[in-house]
Amino acid sequence: MQKGPAECLRPAAGCRRQEADGVRSGMKIHFFRERPRGGGIGAAAAVVFAAAVLLFILVGNMIVENQKTMIETQSGQLRSISESVAANIEVFVEETKDDLAVETGLEQFRTAEAAFAEQNQKPMEETLEEFLREREGTVTGLVYEQGNLSISHWTQEERVLTLVSFMTEQTADTAISIWQDEEENCYLKLQRATEAGGRLSCILSFNDIYEKTAAYIKMGKNGYVMVKSSDGLILMHQVEEQIGQYVLEGRRRMYPGLDFSELETLIEHQESGKGGVEIYNSYWWIEEPPRPVRKVSAYEPVEIGDDFLIVSAVIDYAEITEPLQAATIKIAAAAVCLAVFFGLFLLLIWKLFSRQKAVEQENCRLREVNERLEELRRREEAMAHQQRLQLVGTMAGGIAHEFNNLLTPIMGYSAMMLSEMDERDRYYADIQEILSSAEKAKEIISQISAFSGKNSEQSFQEIPVSQVAARAMLVAESGKPKQVEIVMELVFEPFWMWGNETQIHQIVLNLCTNAFHAMGEAGGRLTVKGRVRKGREFAKNRFFEGKEEQDFYELSFSDTGCGMTEDVRKQIFDPFFTTRRAGEGTGLGLFLVYRMVESHRGLITVESEPGKGTVFCLYFPVYCRSADSASLR
Repeated sequence: MQKGPAECLRPAAGCRRQEADGVRSGMKIHFFRERPRGGGIGAAAAVVFAAAVLLFILVGNMIVENQKTMIETQSGQLRSISESVAANIEVFVEETKDDLAVETGLEQFRTAEAAFAEQNQKPMEETLEEFLREREGTVTGLVYEQGNLSISHWTQEERVLTLVSFMTEQTADTAISIWQDEEENCYLKLQRATEAGGRLSCILSFNDIYEKTAAYIKMGKNGYVMVKSSDGLILMHQVEEQIGQYVLEGRRRMYPGLDFSELETLIEHQESGKGGVEIYNSYWWIEEPPRPVRKVSAYEPVEIGDDFLIVSAVIDYAEITEPLQAATIKIAAAAVCLAVFFGLFLLLIWKLFSRQKAVEQENCRLREVNERLEELRRREEAMAHQQRLQLVGTMAGGIAHEFNNLLTPIMGYSAMMLSEMDERDRYYADIQEILSSAEKAKEIISQISAFSGKNSEQSFQEIPVSQVAARAMLVAESGKPKQVEIVMELVFEPFWMWGNETQIHQIVLNLCTNAFHAMGEAGGRLTVKGRVRKGREFAKNRFFEGKEEQDFYELSFSDTGCGMTEDVRKQIFDPFFTTRRAGEGTGLGLFLVYRMVESHRGLITVESEPGKGTVFCLYFPVYCRSADSASLR
């Protein structure tokens, strides 16, 4: 029910209620002002104190939870770092083993090995030099031994190495061991036996491995990554003085008075060959004297041969908690400030509340005015649309009347001439064609009259649907552009429909014309298919509910044109809707097609995607000539 003019000018009930509430609120405020100030201040102080206590409790819980979350997050990151470094070291060692296996299997190496056995060392020397050159920066030295003879090649000056421990059996295909030089730098030696009985050894500097796998990793100010052997010998460290020292034994000798209990527990867990994360008390060994510190360590084993190395990522526990502690101080200060200004905020809210009432009332009034204007605009659009339809209907009726006046003498004189002419007369067929065309024009005029709103009878009769569709396509084909190809796949079956042949012609011509325009100057293909199908084949469409066993003639038009969007597809059957430029289309073609299909108790569907063409499908109820034809009519 729409509001009348007088009703629209009255304020909404919601606005009146808000005004009444505003008056009542004003009375309450006046009542509080008359109360003694002491009670109001005491109540406000109690509220502020309770809010401050609640705020401190919430902040404290938040800080504890944040600290726990930060430690868990940092521990997870440290674990990821240790796992990544461990994986990189393992890959580095495996690649070197593979390189040794490939090198000893090369024909060039075998030739050099045979020459070496004959006291000719030059081919082997060249082979070792080439191997080092190809792996510059990754391999420190190469040693080839055969019997009591050996030859070596180093990227730097030759080192005197001392065996520390074996990581595999000495008889393994590739024996792996740890060595130290006179400066306590550590090396990994991979020795592979050759088919000729020789041994090719590859020397890897742990310092070089550290530079490639861990040196670039930064964790806070004091964090670092270290690698040690399974028995605690430090192999890689960011501080060179720590390399070559045993984690516990060396430090116990240097600092016998320090507490190593938690460090011992950590090392015991690491030497078990499993990964993990632990928080423990230790010292900064790079400072003198060592400063007590709480650390977080994430460790991961690196499986090499029968043994393993231990990768440990270490960070100062304080570096994790210090930012949170600083934030705690700031939050506490902010909480105090909030408590101080909370009372002022309440006063401000009280003042704003009275203003808000007036603003809400004004917004309510503006919303109501806007709704009335929007409703008025919709009514005006509907009236304008109705007037356009009425105008077009009136024009269509007038045009139909004038055409009928012109067609009447044509049909009359044509009929008179035919009645007086012999069928064998040379002009008899031409006059008959004139009369037939005039009759079809009269049917079209009757359809225009139907669109204008006047009652005009439509001539429906039994028509052979396949033949009618074929004749309509022949007419459409005569008017197709040269760049368009028409493919017809019409199945001629003895089925009939109750309909109007002229309207079927109009439907076909309209859909073909639309397809020609959609394909444009680029051209394309229009495929027209016709066949009879059962209603049960379209069970998903509600139109066919209860018509599962009825026969329908399916006539489809599939073009390769520009297609259309979903928004356009929803509007194509609306009157006056067109996507063509002004003057190129009326927007009535598909509207009339839809009306004519409905008048035949049929269904029209459309599927389209932009750039993929469009498919129109028509479904008309059909029957074989028998007793059921009368029921269909």
